[in-house]
Amino acid sequence: MGHEDHKEQTELELLKANPGLQQLLQIYNIQNKFTRGYLEMRDLFLIDWYYSDAVYAPIYYGYGGPGQYADRQMIARKFDAEVNELMPDMILVLMKASSEVIKKRVEEGISPFPTRHAKTYFDVKDTELVLERFEEQFEKSLITDKFVLDTTTDTVDQTLQLFKQQIKPFISSKDRIRLLNKDMFEKW
Repeated sequence: MGHEDHKEQTELELLKANPGLQQLLQIYNIQNKFTRGYLEMRDLFLIDWYYSDAVYAPIYYGYGGPGQYADRQMIARKFDAEVNELMPDMILVLMKASSEVIKKRVEEGISPFPTRHAKTYFDVKDTELVLERFEEQFEKSLITDKFVLDTTTDTVDQTLQLFKQQIKPFISSKDRIRLLNKDMFEKW
């Protein structure tokens, strides 16, 4: 990601920053993805993006709640409209699990990246609320190409297979041709 040599220091410093500074940096991080470099990427994966801000900011960071300046629920819908205009082939995927499974995974440190974002405000006691808010964002999203992956009982491999099945209807003709060409040249 370009900051791995100072990731821990950066995370600690950002968590200490005042809410106004955190808010400015987060808006930059979100808006930055609407720039030409990102828009021209053929395979762009954006994890959390502005949805995490809509969920976490009012709960943990003290800004962006209903009735506050820059209400993140309203801003998320504006970003949805921008995505639909600038990235019409964007696919929204909600990955979720039951609150019990999430709590267990957090407590046991079960993650492909167990130390990633270890120093966050997330508290397992808020699991139900956070799950509810992400589902709410998914339901309210203006992005129409979307699906849910529930990882409650599935393994990583099973989830990947399910992802491959569910994404097929949303893959563009250009992407299908690119995938076919890739397969052909790999076998060549």
